[in-house]
Amino acid sequence: GLQKLISFEINPRFCDVLHQIEDKRLQVIHDYAENFPEYVQEPRYVVSILPIAIFTKTQKRKILETVKENLAPDGTFMQFQYILRDYRTIKSLFRNVEISFMPWNIPPGFIYTCTN
Repeated sequence: GLQKLISFEINPRFCDVLHQIEDKRLQVIHDYAENFPEYVQEPRYVVSILPIAIFTKTQKRKILETVKENLAPDGTFMQFQYILRDYRTIKSLFRNVEISFMPWNIPPGFIYTCTN
């Protein structure tokens, strides 16, 4: 079947821009990303560029726990981050955590790839 990319965005102006993309696979939802279980059940992939490094510990933990609890059993969670500050928190929730350096991003950053 047709694969989907579901994008969550809270900025209404940016949602309008995203709605102009003509791609049947893209679904733009004007809501907070942590509410994704209301829209999709057991996704195989969750890709996040949320700036979790600036979130409170409580906010960060809530988002990460929501992903872990709702990810498909064979699913993968990927989190982009500029610094490795949250490795311990992420590792405490996911069984397998790999870190990749992304030198071509400006500025360079890291991707956590996590599975249950």
